[in-house]
Amino acid sequence: MKTAELARRFAIDKRVRIREVSPHYPIIEINNAHATASIALHGAQILRYQPRGQAPVLWVSKDAVYAEGKSVRGGVPICWPWFGAHPAHKASHGFVRNGFWRLRSIAQLADDSTEIVLSLEDDERSRSLWPVSFALELRVLVAQSLSLSLTMTNRSEIPQTITAALHSYFYVGDIASTAVLGLEQIEYLDALQDFQRFTQFNEIRFDAELDRIYEHCSADEWIHDELLGRRIRLQKTNSRSTVVWNPWIKKSASMSDFEAGGYRHMVCVETGNIASDAVDLAPGGSHTLGVDISVEALSS
Repeated sequence: MKTAELARRFAIDKRVRIREVSPHYPIIEINNAHATASIALHGAQILRYQPRGQAPVLWVSKDAVYAEGKSVRGGVPICWPWFGAHPAHKASHGFVRNGFWRLRSIAQLADDSTEIVLSLEDDERSRSLWPVSFALELRVLVAQSLSLSLTMTNRSEIPQTITAALHSYFYVGDIASTAVLGLEQIEYLDALQDFQRFTQFNEIRFDAELDRIYEHCSADEWIHDELLGRRIRLQKTNSRSTVVWNPWIKKSASMSDFEAGGYRHMVCVETGNIASDAVDLAPGGSHTLGVDISVEALSS
């Protein structure tokens, strides 16, 4: 559907508009009483969320590319039906982040929050990469918090094992004064050390590249941002894994869509089900992966 037709069908006066950020690349822009936000139809990717009176919650690279077939560097890309590299496929993190989704509905709720629903089903392109019949639905609520719910349904006649993540890039004042809490005493796989297993004993601090998969963790997590005087709270639903990542200097410099010095102002804390926390979907079975993202002031 063309952008003009999407705008005619789904725009809401003073609250929701739909425009192209680059040719044939529509985004939904939300401006309600609680926050501003933007969502790309490409990949159903959240690009921005900023509560009233707050700094942005999500980070997007100033050098990000907005084009079909390429995930935007930042925001919340959706990794599905596998996370990371796949032994038999070239598409890292799956393929659903690299194509356009269908906009199903936009609703302005009684409290002036905004609900957006997008969907994706298998087609000729997806079946060339992964010959499975499926349906995905992403439900987004832009309110005093940002709530994301990804429902996956196996429409095939055989069981499927899925790994997935909401690959969230968060904006921080300075990574040197940022900590991630809530993963203490949790075991993790270190991607920088051949996926050897270790245990996290203290809060996570950053002074070099870090890339870890924390397993069997479903409790709340917090990003403490001392410079901005806030903490970002992640309340997960049906998630047993968390990925924490910062590429630091050398790796970020090797990425053409990663702005110079951007690693200082971002951290990925990703809600998912990965590695031994993979989800088994029976024929006709569904699973919903979700997270609620909110901002709180740090106690003085």
